[in-house]
Amino acid sequence: MASFDFKQPKLKSSEAFPFVFVRDHWETKESVRDSCENALNNLNAAWHNGSWPLSQQEYRYNVSILERTISILTTDIIVLHTSFYEICGRIMDCTTWGENEDTQHWSHLTLSYLDSLITLYKTPQGARRALFTKRDKKTRDWFRADVIEAYDALNAGGGVWCVITGRHFYPSLVKAAQIVRYKVGEVTAAHLFGPPDSRDGHLGGAKNAFPVFGYYEKLLDDGRLVIVPDTEAGPNCWKTMWLHDEDAERPSHGLAEPTGKRLHNRPLKFKNDFRPAARYLYFAYCMRVLRRQRHEAPGWWKGRFSTSSGWASPRDYMRTSTLRMLARRVGHLTEDEALAFSGESAADIAGVNEHAESVHSDIVSQGSMKTLIPCHWRKNFDNLEFGTDSEDENEDEDEDEDEDEDEDEDEDEDEDEDEDEDEDEDEDEDEEEDEEEDGEEEEEEEEEEEEEDEGYYTDD
Repeated sequence: MASFDFKQPKLKSSEAFPFVFVRDHWETKESVRDSCENALNNLNAAWHNGSWPLSQQEYRYNVSILERTISILTTDIIVLHTSFYEICGRIMDCTTWGENEDTQHWSHLTLSYLDSLITLYKTPQGARRALFTKRDKKTRDWFRADVIEAYDALNAGGGVWCVITGRHFYPSLVKAAQIVRYKVGEVTAAHLFGPPDSRDGHLGGAKNAFPVFGYYEKLLDDGRLVIVPDTEAGPNCWKTMWLHDEDAERPSHGLAEPTGKRLHNRPLKFKNDFRPAARYLYFAYCMRVLRRQRHEAPGWWKGRFSTSSGWASPRDYMRTSTLRMLARRVGHLTEDEALAFSGESAADIAGVNEHAESVHSDIVSQGSMKTLIPCHWRKNFDNLEFGTDSEDENEDEDEDEDEDEDEDEDEDEDEDEDEDEDEDEDEDEDEEEDEEEDGEEEEEEEEEEEEEDEGYYTDD
């Protein structure tokens, strides 16, 4: 973090300590993250050149551990950057109450205390960034309605058009597939793409999504299916493309919805002239390629771009300096490869604020990657189900959980006020037993979820 420069007034040694303490911890986290990224690069290189002596399962397990560590460290670094002075102020306030003026009185502070502050700023109460917050259900419903209206996707019978299949479905089966993930954040999106065209910003505008059957939204989110220009059909035309060759060679199983070979190079069909923004589609494509490159042989990404010559220069779509940093951060490319990926030259780097680009690339890498482990490691194509809304329902339940809890608490308070003070002891004992049973059931469910999470990172 050599380019980091604090601009602050001269302070006494005791007042300056929080800044030095937090800055050193920040630099340590960046150093550890760099070491983990180097270890991941070496691990992938050893696996692809055949020098890895262990099994495939052990290789994938080690990759998952490194990926998770990098993700946690990157999130901490983002918090330290965006809330640096707030965290320093909290530390200074703690010691001011004790009227400590000498730096020797700071010795009781530990890294655990600082990490606890970082965790505090990750929570919804402390966070002011989209990276750590979710959209409420009403906002998502409005966004979906705007997308359906913009694409003229709703017919007289109530069906909603899917641009991939080219037919209408029952409304609950069609999703507004967001191109640039909401967790990227509007500030970072403006840094990437420039001023937004819509009053809803980059992320909330209808050009950042298109209506698709729920099954295809899952494929797009997993990074298996991508949208690329259809140059043969003409300008502003698009088609689907499998990112994995094995998916493109699979049969379609005779299903009504196109899959496998039928889905590869399939033109998108729109009801009107409204189209998604090319810059968002290009960004999403780059992120999918970089995600896959993390676990492929060096140089794999070059084949993906040579076979998709429909993309123009990256300069036409987004800020190339950030794209170069993303190539380093997400795809683990070398400096020369990152320059080629972003379309930059060595002369273009002069005058670039590397620190700002690094911070935005950290936010993008965290907010845009839905999963850490490649999806083809976790499940086979045949296991995907059509027309299931379980994931969206679970998200709705999670996002509305706080509201439901508040309502339940209010109801409980009203019931408590109406209860008779002379309530029988037997009824109280029964309630306590029920609560204990509910608590045991919740603990069992949590243990089962933890076991599932462990299996997610270890199973083939």
